[in-house]
Amino acid sequence: MTTAAGQVIDLIFGRWRSQVLAAGAELGIFDRLDRTVPRTARELAADMGLDAALLYRLLRAQAAIGLLVEDSSGGFALTESGDLLRAAHPRSLAAMARLEERPQHYALWKHLPAMIKDGKQNAFVREFGHMAFDHAKADRDYAERFDQAMTSYSGAQAVQVLDALRGGKGAIRNSGSTPCTRTDREQGNSAGIPIVSPSPTAAWSVSPRAGSASAGRIIATTTGKR
Repeated sequence: MTTAAGQVIDLIFGRWRSQVLAAGAELGIFDRLDRTVPRTARELAADMGLDAALLYRLLRAQAAIGLLVEDSSGGFALTESGDLLRAAHPRSLAAMARLEERPQHYALWKHLPAMIKDGKQNAFVREFGHMAFDHAKADRDYAERFDQAMTSYSGAQAVQVLDALRGGKGAIRNSGSTPCTRTDREQGNSAGIPIVSPSPTAAWSVSPRAGSASAGRIIATTTGKR
């Protein structure tokens, strides 16, 4: 397999990795593990009321993407990355994973081709018939996930910004908390998905190098207030 083909295949199946991560956050698996004392799938399954065989496969998948490490006896412990998915971690990203990988936000991406065709940034309206904040009023689960995710994500970005300001590897870029330009509003495109940083609460984002941008930042499933 060529390097180019491998890269494309990796992109096609990228959702598998994010779903493996999100399943662990949703089930609370990372909260039952730590970085020092490994636990087996059988132990965790008994403790959490899960199927041991399928849990073991999920844990192996999480180890394969660097969130866990498996020892020779079949025990699993958190890696530094997996530790960030504990709800109690001071810079936890568990809430963001639970928000972005749930149906509400995943459903928005299917509208991307139509948005590019007609120029209207309104995926949330297309999918649900109203804006995100209106949806949150009726869907308490979504509202709680959104609030928790924005709080944790903003905290994580603040650490990156401070690191960049102190001369770290990150390059600070103003990605803007305003979701659309004046031209967008004049065209009636003020509703839906802004083309900004994923967090509506953070006006700055940090890129590995100046000028770089991920697809998620270019066309983000953000639902920030106008």
